[in-house]
Amino acid sequence: MKAWPATLPQNFDRPDYLDTIGDNRLLTEQESGAVKGRPRFSYIPDPFQGSMRMTSAQYEILRTFWKDVGGVLPFSMPEPGKTGATWIVQFGRKPFSRTNLGGDRWRVQLDMVRLPQ
Repeated sequence: MKAWPATLPQNFDRPDYLDTIGDNRLLTEQESGAVKGRPRFSYIPDPFQGSMRMTSAQYEILRTFWKDVGGVLPFSMPEPGKTGATWIVQFGRKPFSRTNLGGDRWRVQLDMVRLPQ
């Protein structure tokens, strides 16, 4: 399994990091009374997203890494928050995008999912 490149930032920018729980529910409206629900699958990935500041060179490393994993294969990544743990993740539904912050500085927005371990 591939690992998040050490030459890329190892943490997300704090202000816009968003970690959510995957929704594994299948809910069915009833004619009356409460909604009926059950689990859909035995496990569900937890989505998270955020941005990282990168140089143009780091952005090119990210593009190469994306191609190496085909945009879909799982890889290991340090857990956001500097706990020392490692997550198994995949890129999410949206490909990454970037915004120029001036000069050779970019904000790269990432959509990811954490897989059950």
